Amino acid sequence: MKDFQCKDITFNEVTKYNLFGITEHIGRSDNSGHYTAHTLREGNWYSFDDEYFKKVSEKEALNCEAYLLFYQKV
Repeated sequence: MKDFQCKDITFNEVTKYNLFGITEHIGRSDNSGHYTAHTLREGNWYSFDDEYFKKVSEKEALNCEAYLLFYQKV
């Protein structure tokens, strides 16, 4: 994994990350289906589905079947 990490990381320190985004794939295969997203903005979770979005609870956002997770180094 060392080849894929930032060069400024020392391995004897603890690095922490915060989850801020989730992509979910809904469908039977990678070749068909639909993608939605959940993002954390200003302390609130939002769900995005094409041109529609709504505020959701943290529990609802984290209860999806994640396809991709997005983290930010703290």
